Amino acid sequence: MIKIGTMIGDRYEVLERIGMGGMSDVYKAKDHKLNRHVAVKVLKQEFSENTNFVSKFRVEAQAAASLMHPNIVNVYDVGEDNGVYYIVMELVDGITLKKYIEKKARLSVREALSIAIQACMGIEAAHNNHIIHRDIKPQNIIISKDGKVKVTDFGIAKAATSNTITSNVMGSVHYTSPEQARGGYSDEKSDIYSMGITLFEMLTGRVPFNGETTVAIAIKHIQEEMPSPREYVPEIPVCVEQIVLKCTQKSPDRRYHSMAALIADLKKALMSPDEDFVQIENSDEAMATRTVTSRERKEINESRNKEATEGTRLKKNETPQKPKKKKQPVYEEPEEDENCTVGYYAQVIGVEPVVGWMVCIKGAYRGESFKLKSGRNFIGRAANMDIVLGADQSVSRLRHAAVVYDPKSRAFIVAAGDARELCYLNGEVVVTSQKLKAYDVLTLGNTELMLIPLCGEKFSWDDASEKNGVNR
Repeated sequence: MIKIGTMIGDRYEVLERIGMGGMSDVYKAKDHKLNRHVAVKVLKQEFSENTNFVSKFRVEAQAAASLMHPNIVNVYDVGEDNGVYYIVMELVDGITLKKYIEKKARLSVREALSIAIQACMGIEAAHNNHIIHRDIKPQNIIISKDGKVKVTDFGIAKAATSNTITSNVMGSVHYTSPEQARGGYSDEKSDIYSMGITLFEMLTGRVPFNGETTVAIAIKHIQEEMPSPREYVPEIPVCVEQIVLKCTQKSPDRRYHSMAALIADLKKALMSPDEDFVQIENSDEAMATRTVTSRERKEINESRNKEATEGTRLKKNETPQKPKKKKQPVYEEPEEDENCTVGYYAQVIGVEPVVGWMVCIKGAYRGESFKLKSGRNFIGRAANMDIVLGADQSVSRLRHAAVVYDPKSRAFIVAAGDARELCYLNGEVVVTSQKLKAYDVLTLGNTELMLIPLCGEKFSWDDASEKNGVNR
């Protein structure tokens, strides 16, 4: 705890503590340079001693500092002073949405929609700057005394690794998306899910899923059908019910495609609550309710157990140990197979040979390279794609296009994907499969990728297998 009267960064005078959290304490302070009051969030000592976390914390806080929006608690400064890591933010005179709900039991439909619209506008501004919150919940939404709604803690959730969020996870798990509960990839759709849960709580005064442990609640997000808010408050309009259910679909593909689309429906519901206009899309991959496998259950339990263990270590001011590298499986000579190639051997020891690269020359990933393997390499925003362009919202989530390497002909090929969005080869739309040559450029949305081949006429992995005496 910082003593009252302490000067931080030779600029911010601590006046009083106004909040406590799992990772930090928040103080009201006076900025003597600009003569204004600010909020200073200070990392707790156990996290300040974790260099890995501090590094992520500073990077994400600096990214959040780039956001300026009336519905975001703006970040003014990020710094360190004699081992004290802090973020200086806009001081909002008000209460959290969580406390506001507790005070009123539940909100009217009109008030809930108004708050949701403002919160979503702040989140949309962050998404437009490629910043995902990852921890949307009523505790991170502040309502000022003049009725302004502001979202706080952008970027902080990304910095919080599995060994740092233990103390905060119980509050967050009630709002976490199924993909986050499974420990998978999260994107803008995850924030939309959490916003849907928050809207549910505003309308009903309760969360949809509860349980004695975080694991039990997480499994419910993955497995159980989302209850309708009208089960608890029958007078809620059908369109508002449908907005909540669309936000909270198990499959991200069935949720709103963007915050802008969600905001549009929220505004329409506010103006025309009696209309039934919300459309929930069907998807081949959509699963309204699914069963958690024993493997997934085990992974969730292991993840939560690790959080508890590491959290205990941190509370004892112990420096968290770096995770041990997994040992490579012991190599065993495979049985002779006349069809065996170097690729087969590589798979046995856990390495898949690279056949080339796609290098980003324009867009959010400019300067980064993406490895190509033999066969099909699918491109999209989803985490299960071979080339993941999650930051480019103009790229389709699944199979926008595919880059194929055919080892028999030693040729690279580009093929259009299943998505409606188009792919361009050197400025020309790809309708049918076309051969690629070195330095050809693919355009997908706002991203341009250049082919840098490894395999070709002068080299292939089959050549390497022959030179090294590998059976083919």
